[in-house]
Amino acid sequence: MVGCYANGAAAVIMKTASSARMDPCQTNDGRHCLIDKYGFWAKSSFNREIMSLDEGLKELKNYPKSSLFGYMPVITSVTELELNPEKWLAGCQAMEEAGADAIQLDLFYIENLLTIPDFEAKFTGLLKEIITHTRVPVMPKLNIGLPAEYAAYLLKKAGVTYVSLLDSIKSPAPLCFTPECQPLVNKTLLGPGLSLFGSFMLPITRYYTQVLCREGFKVCAGGGVKTAEDIAGLLFLGAETVQIATEFILHGFEHIKELNNRTDELFEKAGLTTPEKIKETGRNLYEPLKKAVTYRTQMKAQWNIEKCIIGKHPGDCYYCAHNSGHANGQAFCERIQYGALKTITIAENCEGCGLCAQLCPHDAIEMVRAGS
Repeated sequence: MVGCYANGAAAVIMKTASSARMDPCQTNDGRHCLIDKYGFWAKSSFNREIMSLDEGLKELKNYPKSSLFGYMPVITSVTELELNPEKWLAGCQAMEEAGADAIQLDLFYIENLLTIPDFEAKFTGLLKEIITHTRVPVMPKLNIGLPAEYAAYLLKKAGVTYVSLLDSIKSPAPLCFTPECQPLVNKTLLGPGLSLFGSFMLPITRYYTQVLCREGFKVCAGGGVKTAEDIAGLLFLGAETVQIATEFILHGFEHIKELNNRTDELFEKAGLTTPEKIKETGRNLYEPLKKAVTYRTQMKAQWNIEKCIIGKHPGDCYYCAHNSGHANGQAFCERIQYGALKTITIAENCEGCGLCAQLCPHDAIEMVRAGS
């Protein structure tokens, strides 16, 4: 927490705490990690990843509430393994009494939420109970176990204002192949307790952010965030704030300061110096096109004979036409045809989707305004 504060974090979310403990014989100790092209894999036990409630309270009480330089709000995170209001509320009230500025409800560790009998009533009842009997802001932390639209419906029904996004995704261990092409799985990553973090999560986070912000919730967005552009995109979608975790785990506390500075520079260059301007820009950016706009006919593909290599080095050609006559033709668009003497023709009814221009490795197809 001190490291986050020293590097300019606006607030910190503590490691999750719980009154629940797993039997040591049901869980293995230690953490196992792997970084590959998909992201950051981590396997650990519940007892290692989740502090006991007493440990969480001790950490919170040890954090200096005031200093000569100011104070950073602390959001405590609480979880349980079932939707028992008494257990959740006891943990939340203890954290509030110890000085928490807000409380995150970490729902990640309840398996198969939607299969719980009478789930909707139990879930909304739990949230109402906690919100009614705590004074500080309370924000459930969502994961893909709750679809975005259904989550919005439930949270609104429970009277929730604040929402936190998006937890890691549980996934089987990654498969690789030996030099002899034999399939191989990292044995230390087998079994329960495996999560995958990485930039692949960002589109999912963006979707949840858009849905929940449109429904009026105050969203703390996170999940897959790596760059200042990622942060800006979530703020444009309506997020009140953006959290990072994996990035500063991998790159250190100073990465918080670097991302803050880059994001500030990005907004300053765009002339967006206040949260109100950022939100207004986001609304304009993501407003649907008006029906009068004939978007599909604004652009069309155009062949550039100088850059095309079909007549020069056919072995390097992508073969973009629908009826290419070549065994390795892509055949993705019937609007493109091969003509005589190694030429290409693009029909006038080209829809302007831009796929051919993006796929051609030689930039031999470019998009131009229709009629130009």
